[in-house]
Amino acid sequence: MGKMKFFVFLSILLATCLTSCFSDSNSSSAISEPGCTPDKCLIYAVYSVAGIGDQGYQDLVYYGVNKAVKDYSVSVENVQPYSLDSAEKFIQTFFDETKKDGYKKRLLLLSTDEYNGLFKDHPKWKQSKTNSILVIGNNRDSIDAYAWDVSLYGASYQAGRTIYELGLDSVGVLGANSKTKAVQDAIQGFSDGYKKASSRTLEVDYGFLEEEEGTGFDENLAAYLFASFVYMKHQFDFIFPVIGGGSVEIYRFMREMQDSISFYSCGIDVNQEHQSDNIPFSIEKKTDLLVLDFVSKWVLEEEISNNFIGTLDSKYADIVVSKNYSDWQSHFDKYLKEAQDAEHSYLEKAQ
Repeated sequence: MGKMKFFVFLSILLATCLTSCFSDSNSSSAISEPGCTPDKCLIYAVYSVAGIGDQGYQDLVYYGVNKAVKDYSVSVENVQPYSLDSAEKFIQTFFDETKKDGYKKRLLLLSTDEYNGLFKDHPKWKQSKTNSILVIGNNRDSIDAYAWDVSLYGASYQAGRTIYELGLDSVGVLGANSKTKAVQDAIQGFSDGYKKASSRTLEVDYGFLEEEEGTGFDENLAAYLFASFVYMKHQFDFIFPVIGGGSVEIYRFMREMQDSISFYSCGIDVNQEHQSDNIPFSIEKKTDLLVLDFVSKWVLEEEISNNFIGTLDSKYADIVVSKNYSDWQSHFDKYLKEAQDAEHSYLEKAQ
């Protein structure tokens, strides 16, 4: 029990620290909108259980929320659940406070679609004239909400298509789980690009840390053991990790063993070139910009798409080549258009 309280305390402390560093609703740079002032508009952001501090996806959502607070005259509450049950209570609090807190416009922002299933037991959790709901992820459960996300299929395809040409033909792939759509899309894109380059199907051996959807993103020990066991057995040239914050353990293993073994990996979600000299590129998922663009439309009361997916040919996904590998840039550029076309075809088939 002491550990749980300590964890919650650290989460709250981190959220408070980050908010003070990255948000200032009274900033002179804020855009003054007639319909929104700090006492009229609220963003209530509920993060995943793995949450803030993952050095990846969740941190990007957090930065996007607090950049929006800085740019627009809105108030914010950042909430870090420590379990699915606590997330349910936080979401219920959002709806319970609808007529009590005095806000005219309220946005419930869920940084993950893993909470969608909770809505089945709460038929009153719906949008209204006052309340809007944004899920960062997909909405296959058809809850009453906007669903915005960034696809990594295209950028992952571009990566798989390119690394084979660069001589990295022995590849291991690690996913957090096999059921989360974002993981599926990234691995499928990477596999399709690799197969296009090599005419070989990429087999994913020892590929998933967990079985259930939404899990496996903070399995640091398992990620480290995967890196050591699988590398020693297969001697992969390259490991493609779609495991959220657990990727840092892959990079740690690379640093610790850099004098005796050598393989490459890449950053996922954010630029990770600082983690190791053997990270030639990162696949950036610019969820912070996605959040900022949604909030802009919400504040300005512009038309908002119910479902939106950012892609490689938009500003929401990109491959960033590390400084020490600038000569690789032309190889990635060569397959950009092919990757963009492949992503459009993949998403159209998925509809």
